[in-house]
Amino acid sequence: MKQIITNKYNLTDSDMTEIVKRVKILIINSKNEILLAYSHNDYQFPGGHVEENETLIQAINR
Repeated sequence: MKQIITNKYNLTDSDMTEIVKRVKILIINSKNEILLAYSHNDYQFPGGHVEENETLIQAINR
């Protein structure tokens, strides 16, 4: 698994008050087409937040 950290707004450690876990998944079908979701005026891989006491695999399946 690869962890990606972004800091688009140049926040400092004291600005960040919570940790949010998210999952993204790359889905390619038999025609080599990639599934993308359109959200917030941008294309993204489908995914979402990981709930408390939920594994990454459970979050992906949900």
